[in-house]
Amino acid sequence: MDETSVTDRVRQRLDFLLKSRRREDGGRYTREELASIAGVSRQSFSAWLESGTPSLKAADQLRRHFQLPAGFMTADEPEALNEALQPLVQKLEGTSDPLAPLRTPGFMRLARRAPHMDPRKLQLLEEWAQMITESPESRDVTDRP
Repeated sequence: MDETSVTDRVRQRLDFLLKSRRREDGGRYTREELASIAGVSRQSFSAWLESGTPSLKAADQLRRHFQLPAGFMTADEPEALNEALQPLVQKLEGTSDPLAPLRTPGFMRLARRAPHMDPRKLQLLEEWAQMITESPESRDVTDRP
């Protein structure tokens, strides 16, 4: 697979912003609006779409405005994809271990005392652990306080 040049990547990212980002009202940004965000004229922005060479300051202003990661304009495709997927990966990793809320020092101390608890207290502890680990979506409306 051929390596994409940096100027081609920048041009692709500028085009991507123009086609994919929406204003608060849902409309697409115009070249004039993106140029204003970057602090340049519409003509300069249009020239960047052709050449792929905005100033570092202007490119960074666009990146910051759209809350994109550093290096967004120049990252190669695998890097850009990896960066874009990181928030999703982190979210999934956080939910992949349903027992994670129980892995606290306080709960571990309580669990070590479990063999010495009477059956009623042990049952309450089990119910509490179940309540902590179940997802909010899985709870029935009648189960909520």
